[in-house]
This record gives sequence, structure tokens and C-alpha cells, in this order.
Amino acid sequence: MMSIRDDLDLHTSSPTIEGHPTWVIHDPVRNKFFQIEWRVFEVLRRWEYGTAELIAKAVNRETALNISNKFVEQVSAFLSTHQLFRVEDNHGTKLLTEIRKKTRKSLWSWMLHNYLFFRIPVVKPDQFLTRALPFVRILYSKPVLWLILTCLFSGLFLLVHQWDVFVGQLIDFFSIRGLFYFGLALVIAKIAHELGHAFTAKLYGCRVPEMGIAFLVLWPMLYTDTNETWKLASRPQRLKVAAAGVIVELAIAAIATLAWSLLPPGEIRNIAFVMATTTWISSLAINCSPFMRFDGYYLLSDWWGIPNLHERSFQLAKWWLREKIFGLNELRPETFPKRRETTLIIFAITVWVYRLLLFLGIAVLVYHFFIKIVGIFLFVTEISWFILRPILMELKQWRNRYKTILLGRRVWGSIALFCIAISFLFIPWRNSITTHAVLEATSHNVIYLNTSGRLDSLLVSSGQKVKSGQLLGQLKNPELSFLLQQNNNKITAQKELRKSATMDTDFRKQIAVIAAKLIRLQTERTALLEKIDNLNIRTSIDGNVTEISPDISTGQWLGVGQKLTSVKGQFGIKLTGYVNEEDVFRVHKTGSCQFYRLGAFNAPYTCRIVNVGHSAERVLEDAILASKYGGNISTSVVGNELVPDQAIYKISAIVENHEIEVNREAIGMLKVDADRKSLIKRFWRWSAAVLIRESGL
Repeated sequence: MMSIRDDLDLHTSSPTIEGHPTWVIHDPVRNKFFQIEWRVFEVLRRWEYGTAELIAKAVNRETALNISNKFVEQVSAFLSTHQLFRVEDNHGTKLLTEIRKKTRKSLWSWMLHNYLFFRIPVVKPDQFLTRALPFVRILYSKPVLWLILTCLFSGLFLLVHQWDVFVGQLIDFFSIRGLFYFGLALVIAKIAHELGHAFTAKLYGCRVPEMGIAFLVLWPMLYTDTNETWKLASRPQRLKVAAAGVIVELAIAAIATLAWSLLPPGEIRNIAFVMATTTWISSLAINCSPFMRFDGYYLLSDWWGIPNLHERSFQLAKWWLREKIFGLNELRPETFPKRRETTLIIFAITVWVYRLLLFLGIAVLVYHFFIKIVGIFLFVTEISWFILRPILMELKQWRNRYKTILLGRRVWGSIALFCIAISFLFIPWRNSITTHAVLEATSHNVIYLNTSGRLDSLLVSSGQKVKSGQLLGQLKNPELSFLLQQNNNKITAQKELRKSATMDTDFRKQIAVIAAKLIRLQTERTALLEKIDNLNIRTSIDGNVTEISPDISTGQWLGVGQKLTSVKGQFGIKLTGYVNEEDVFRVHKTGSCQFYRLGAFNAPYTCRIVNVGHSAERVLEDAILASKYGGNISTSVVGNELVPDQAIYKISAIVENHEIEVNREAIGMLKVDADRKSLIKRFWRWSAAVLIRESGL
């Protein structure tokens, strides 16, 4: 047996969840830590006995343990793999060379790994942290904790009462300037986050060798090397180091939220708003997640007392999956209490689903952010490494067990279920399309105010018949009358000046300026007259007055865009819905459909398709169907128009029951008869459309 290196350190660690003692081996050359259990510790204590047989006999004789020679050999392999042996002869040199060859990566593997993840050390902060610790130690005191908690609860209490203002300001910050401020705030918050880890580790006597920037799929993140916290025997201390970054960000969020709630509008309040939103989102949505190797993962791992939580839960979930599918009756990779085992399996499956969605999203972003050929290459790389590679590795394990699998009974039931599931992909079982739609009168005029003013008179009542152009009400706006009078006076003055210019040499030089002012004033007068004319509220169609707003009364001041009433035409009811480009070809041009009105419990309305759009809609005319107003169509605001984010086609239908009364716009679900299509055919058509679109053919 080869000798163990003299420079290794052994530290007592916290016990496992079952209460068994553990230790940590520290390799100071590589600053790596290896946690070992009681059996390994007892083997290492007797390593000088020289052979696996003698070591195993000594452990069994001197302790309550019962180990085999094979276990000692496994410990030897562990020490060899992690280069914890002392190289003293040619055999040791040869063994070390073989390990280096096995771990050496090809150029392709090296490039792939360094594209997916790499680190750049920036500073060695240990001396700075040692000097600065006395100045920041006060931040770990109880008065500061109570102060932060007071800020947190006070800020949240005030925020609830200003939530609409907060959300409105968040929407206003979605601009180039706003994104710049968010990026700057994120950098500041992350530096504070990492300093929180570093100072807390230093507080408990750990060395912090480096801080720098790590890149995950080219996305930069700050990191702090706090590996030495594994030397801490106290689990609460390790948890505090792991949680320090999140706590610092939450403290910043608490102070910034309270500051935003108390400060008057201005630049300082905007800064507080950016810091609050950035740190809340960064801490709660990213750092607290245990599904990636962020702070939440290490906190959960140490809380449960399970180092390498992802790998160990994955192994357990893979074993469970094989047992459920094939019934192999293999031994568990590890033994846990039943409840903890179930929790770990559910956790592993949740991580798989989360990572599948995350890496698919990252792959799409990488594709769109790079030039086309590079984007395609990186997209394929992402999908291959993060999604296909783990699946293929598990399939390889199935192949290695194929003889055992084929001998079992459960495999044939699993194959039958698999075939049934696959057949559903090829069976064209869907014969309808469901989408959001809006129901309204064929002629329907919703009257919004174009000019603000005081309601002087309302000349109609609900249900009254009106003609096109009929006056419905009148507003008065003294300010517009005053501006018009001022404008008329200015025009009169400019005309007098123009007359004088024909007789006076000095005025004649300014005739061009006078003419320009006159044109501008006349343009303003036209706009004012249009606004004054808008004070007379008229209908553009024949029909019945419906839905007079109950919140308005004579003498009330009404603002621009406020709804006054609606006029429903007398020519039937129409339905308008939209389908995507994948489904538009399935819709029958004169097919039947059913409309389910939201919030109504009556039977659906029977309707008939009268038109299907031949080209995609450039602008969404029915704003009520936009996602920002509660619909299902994702749109972007371009100018004053709602532009669909994806290609959509308009479907028009009419309700066949002419006795239905519709007094206002109503949203609901439209179920349209369509050609049957299998899921695999839909996927194939979608894939072909994407390839054609992205290739520019």
C-alpha cells in the first residue's frame, strides 16, 4: 500500500443526518476538501499496517465496525484517484502518469468545457479581508439585525400601500436607460453579495484565496472561493457563510424599499427603486434556487447534511426509475430513511425538469444573440451537452443491463405502455382548435372621449334608438375657449402687423417672420377648433344606446380616453378570434364553431365561420385579446399599435341565434372545428417552418 501524503490535513466535521461522525481531508496544494465517513477514518488510522487484509482485521477487531478487504481496496482507489498518495518510487510515478492520462482532455473537450464554464481569478482578497474585518464586524451585531428587520417590515408595509405606483414605475424602466441602471445595480449588488460570503468566512477563521468572474455559457457571474468552510465543524457556521450573500442582498433590498417608500419623486428615489427591484429579484429568483449550484443549493445541501446533493439524488432517482420500469431488484446506491428517500427522488426529478426548461431557454437565447451560423452551432452544442448527453449516458446504463432487463417480467409491460404512449403521437385525435375570441355587435361603436371637459348635458338614455351623427351629449371646457380667444387675438395682431409691413420699411424686413407666425397660429386654431368640436359627442352608426357608464353625471369633469357609452348596431352579432400559423390550415372555411362566454353559465353560442385570414395580421386590432389586457396573444407596443410577437391569422364568425342580446364587448373561448392532425405531424410542420424561416429560403 502506498503512503499517504504528509501535507494533508484532517479536520473534524459535523455528523451526518443519521448521527454518524465525519471528517474532512484538506489538500492544501489544490485547496480541495474530501469528506470521509467513520469507516474510512478508521481505515486511514491503521494505514501503516500495510495490507488490505491486516487493516480490515484490525478495524473489525478494535471497533464495532465490520468491513471487508474489498472496502479497504476501495479506499485505496479513492486516495489514488484524488492523488492523495505520496509518490516515492517508479510505481507511484507510473500510477500518477496514468491518472493524468485519464483526466487529460482532448482539445475538443477542453474547448467545450471552457465554453460552458470557466473561471477568471481577479483578486486575492485574504489580506484585505483580514485588515477590514474589524471595521465590518459591527454589521454582524444584533442591533444591526433588528435595524434591518425593522426596515424590511416597514418597507414592505409601505410598499403594499403603493403597489400600483411601484408596478407602474417598473414598467416605465423597461428602456435602454432603465436597463443600464438595472445592470449597474446588479453589479453593485453582486459585489456586495460576494463580500458578504468572504467577510463571513473570514469571521469564522477561514482563508479566502481568490475572488473573480465565472462564466456559465458565456454569462458572467462573480464568485468567491470559500472552500475552507469545509474545515468548520459547526454546521450552523457553514450555513451562515452560505447564506451571507443572500442576506446582504435582502438587507440592501429592505433598506432600498423603505427609502423608495419615503423619498419624494426624483433621481435618488429612482436609484432606490432600481436597487430594491434588482436585489429582490436576484435574491429570491436566482440565488435561493436549489436547482442550480447557487447559494440555495449549498444551503439545502448543508441543511440536509448531504454533500454533493445533486449527484447523490440523481443516482437515487435513476435507480428508482430503473426499478419502476424494469423491476431489476438492484441495491440502492445509498440507504436513506423512507421519507428522505422519497424527498430526494422528487427533488432530483424537479431539478431535471427545471434544467430541461432552463437549458432549452438558454440554447434559444444563444441562437438568437449570435450570428446565424455561430448561433446554430452553439444551439446544437447546448442541446447535445446539457440534454442529450445525460439521456444517452442513462441509455448506456440500460444497454449494459439488457440481459437482466430482458429476463424480467415488468419490462414487457413497460414496453407496451411505451408503445401506447408513442402511438398517441401519431394518432390524429384532435379535431378542434380552441382560442380566445371577442363577441360584439356587428356594428358596435364604443364612444371614448377625445377631449377632456365638464359634462354639460347627456341627451340620451340607455336603450334609446339613435341615428348616425346624432348628438349624444356635450362637454364644456373653459380653458379651450380661453385658448381660442387668445389665439384669435394673436392672429388679428399678426394680420395688423402684416398690413403695416407694406407701408413701413422697417416692418417690411420682418414680413417673412410675420407670415411664419401667422401660419403657426392658424394651425393651432384649427387644432383648437377640432378639440372644441369634439366636445360635441356623436355616434357614427345607427343603433341602440347601451352601457352608459354609471360612474358619470352631469357637471362631472371627464378626462381624455374615458368611456362614455356604447351604441350597438342592428345587424347581428360577430365573433373575432385568432389562430397561429400552425393551425390556420386546419380550419374549415365555412365550418361550425362554439363560443363559451367567460363568466357566463349558460349554454355555448352556436356560430359559423365566415372568413379565415389569408395572411398574418400586422397589427392586433382587438386590443382586449392582447396578453397585457388579459387575453392570450403576446404583443409588443410599437408606436401606438399592438404588434403580435408571432404570426397570427384572424378568424371571423357570426352567431346564428339572432335573439341574443349583446350590450358590450365580451371575451370568451372559441372552439372551432378543424381537420384532425397528430402531434408528430404538428411538430414536423412546426420544425419545417422554423428551418425554412431561419434559413431564409
